[in-house]
Amino acid sequence: MSDDDFDDRVNDDRANDSGDLDDRGTNGTYFDDRGLDGADFDDEGESFGGRKDRRRPKGARHRKELLSESSADANSPFTDAGLRALHARGTLTELGRQVRGGKEATVYRAAGTEGPLAAKVYSDSEVRSFQADNAYLVGRHVSDRRIRKMLGDAKRRGLSPELAHWVFHEYRMLWKLNEAGFPVPRPAVGPDPAEMVEAGRVVLMDWVGDEEPAPRLADVQLEPSEAEAAWQQACELLIELLKLGLVHGDLSTFNLLWWQRKLVLIDLPQVVEIDRNKHAGDLLDRDARSLCSSFRSFGIDQDPAQLLLRARQAAGYPPSGRLSH
Repeated sequence: MSDDDFDDRVNDDRANDSGDLDDRGTNGTYFDDRGLDGADFDDEGESFGGRKDRRRPKGARHRKELLSESSADANSPFTDAGLRALHARGTLTELGRQVRGGKEATVYRAAGTEGPLAAKVYSDSEVRSFQADNAYLVGRHVSDRRIRKMLGDAKRRGLSPELAHWVFHEYRMLWKLNEAGFPVPRPAVGPDPAEMVEAGRVVLMDWVGDEEPAPRLADVQLEPSEAEAAWQQACELLIELLKLGLVHGDLSTFNLLWWQRKLVLIDLPQVVEIDRNKHAGDLLDRDARSLCSSFRSFGIDQDPAQLLLRARQAAGYPPSGRLSH
């Protein structure tokens, strides 16, 4: 299936879904094919496949906008509600220089009481487009009523419920994968869900690197033996995620860090749970294609179909068709 065919399927699914949410919640707590609480996202603008466009949006939060002597809280140097909450709790002590800018978020070197941290600050939701994320959002549900209410009240903290859910899900996946032994940055917030929600638009996690951040795999030059090792590690990540019932949804050398000859998996807000998302199989296909495509710059030329077959068999899924045991 081509990327355009997949985009058309997602849009058709959404257009054909005429049901309502009944008792599934009214505070941004349940996602179906139409998005948050069944509200249609505009079909115009970037497509699902357009998430690779990594230009910095106009609404990205610059450091000078996050730091202010005239902050509403005299005891905090931060203007953003999430940063203020993290500072008040003692988790965040300093926000340093920007180390990476992107379409969805800006990453800063930060500091906490136990050492350096990375602070990923998401862009304003009026700039950041959720219409491209419909396939990822299918089936997401928060069962804890207290957390649902906090997410639904996100506007009081200066962000939309959509963005609040997006960030909360990234924290959930960071904790899930960290506890399963995956090479991901350890989250500095949680595992209490309320603390994750209070962080607002900020994902705070352990720093990966030395004085400089670990580079993305896409940005390094590797010897042939290193490239082969990186490829095998990437394949194992794909397979181990599948065994855990997850699909990354945007897996390529752009979302893998290369540190001390090991891969570190990043960018997790779009991760889908196979038993909840009917698009998981198509997203897995896309991950296999993008992983193979992005590794060609290292001289690694692999067949996505063979990678898919290997991953499905290793994780106990049928060789083709819908992901189900």
